[in-house]
Amino acid sequence: MSAIKQLMVLLLLNTTSAASDNALAPKWSSSYSVQGEIYVPYAEVKEPFDAWYDSDSKNSRIDYYNGMVKTYQLSDKGSFGASLKIVPVTTETETNSLKCLEVNGTNKFHISPQSALPDLTDFKLVSEHLENSLVVEKWISVSKVGKTVNKYEMLLYREDNVAYPLMFQMNGFNSIFGSHFDKYVIVYKSFSPVKPNPEIFNVEDLNCESFPGPGVDHIYNFNPMMEFINNYGGHVDSAFEKYQRLHNRTYTNGTIEHFNRKNYFRQNLRYIHSKNRANLGYTLAVNHLADHSDEEIKSMCGYKKQKDEYNGGNAFPYNKNDFKNLPSEIDWRISGAVTPVKGISNKIIRQIIFEMYSRIIMFLLLDQSIC
Repeated sequence: MSAIKQLMVLLLLNTTSAASDNALAPKWSSSYSVQGEIYVPYAEVKEPFDAWYDSDSKNSRIDYYNGMVKTYQLSDKGSFGASLKIVPVTTETETNSLKCLEVNGTNKFHISPQSALPDLTDFKLVSEHLENSLVVEKWISVSKVGKTVNKYEMLLYREDNVAYPLMFQMNGFNSIFGSHFDKYVIVYKSFSPVKPNPEIFNVEDLNCESFPGPGVDHIYNFNPMMEFINNYGGHVDSAFEKYQRLHNRTYTNGTIEHFNRKNYFRQNLRYIHSKNRANLGYTLAVNHLADHSDEEIKSMCGYKKQKDEYNGGNAFPYNKNDFKNLPSEIDWRISGAVTPVKGISNKIIRQIIFEMYSRIIMFLLLDQSIC
């Protein structure tokens, strides 16, 4: 960097605080494509996405896990817009067949294109710093809803009067209970302010099945980005109310127990739906432990058998070296390798699957443990 440019940058940085109150929040390009990752540390989620947005055609598309799940938000499809989701489906008769599901908008719930970038209208410029020869701007917005204080932070830089996103972060704090209850980060890895190819939004050749909706319950399935970019939580409110009725939970509104249980539930929902979008070969769902903390789940594990301790399993009933006489298939459920799950949380699902396959590979028929 030249001495003149360095001097200009230093002058710019020194005048940031004085000009921040008068600085106009940048507006993103009306059409763009972007790649990034969503991090939710409390839910142990790290999810890549690719997004395309076109305000002229009023269309958007967001793919998750490198195109494993494709979602479309088409404002002009039908009378009130439509949301589409394309996912691979495997059944007893087909493997990884692509299936299209469609939710049509209504007069009360019009489908709009979903941005992958936050609206910075209420943000204020608080600082600028030099990073990799770029002047990085830090914009902040703080909102208060009841007992909660949500702080939003956006890092960006400009080139030829175009704003380029770097990172968007949310931190949630409860001022009454004195606890941090939420956090998520969106890291933008590439951005192009160029109008996307119209073919990206072309769904004319798709044979889509109708899906009930729309409404708050379809957000996780058809537009998960809405929760993070639009600060939308109606789907969590609805799901938690249903969960309480189903499992006979009675938490008094406004209490710390209700607040904590709902946020445990929120993080578990994020984990469940994110893993299902990844199509890992199994499907997760909410159960009676979805509003429990990690510490509570760990307390249920009890005694853990040692590696060399006899576990009561029977030996594999065939000669594993005699490949010609091995059965073509074995139902491990009947053999006892897999027993009904008695209690499970998202933190130990991976351990269960690993233990199950390990035991089958080792030719042991063991009672499945969750701990």
